[in-house]
Amino acid sequence: MTEGQMSALGGFYILVFIALFVGACVVVNRIFGDRIRYNQRRRQVERQFNDYEVNSSIMDDILRERRSR
Repeated sequence: MTEGQMSALGGFYILVFIALFVGACVVVNRIFGDRIRYNQRRRQVERQFNDYEVNSSIMDDILRERRSR
């Protein structure tokens, strides 16, 4: 095998590995994608709810402090 043929074969192998990697990503996304997105959304809603609780408790403290003056 000549040097040019070996170089072409190496390039072909790289393309095959890239295609296999992309295919594996697609398969993983199809299997686990919905669960991952559901968990991300659930965590986002929980953070927003906790932020709302913290903000409302801060506002309650501020209102109590102003009333006590």
